[in-house]
Amino acid sequence: MPSRQTHASIVLSIPLLVWLIVGSKVLNLTFLISSILFVLGNLAPDYIEPSYHFTHRSFYHSQKLLKILAIFTAIAAVIWMIFKSRFFLFIVSFPTGYIIHLLMDSTTKMGLPKDSNPIGFR
Repeated sequence: MPSRQTHASIVLSIPLLVWLIVGSKVLNLTFLISSILFVLGNLAPDYIEPSYHFTHRSFYHSQKLLKILAIFTAIAAVIWMIFKSRFFLFIVSFPTGYIIHLLMDSTTKMGLPKDSNPIGFR
């Protein structure tokens, strides 16, 4: 299972890689805020469902949520590309980090559960 250090190193390297590819001209407040949201999105699943808790790898680590987030992020990304609004870039950043976390977890032996509901919902 990817450890917190693995998640952190990968998620911190992605904004750095983007900065290296695109160049220093993107190092502005928008890039900084979207990078922070991306990192928070990547760390969120393990704060919502900690590994020591009985709900770990439940709804917030499921394939169902991965699909929901992928659809939401794709729609928000299209809107961002059309309108070039920072607001939609910020909206895309958090779920993108979350999706990266789930994709990393899906490569483990435990994988992601296919169908899981939030606690209290049936």
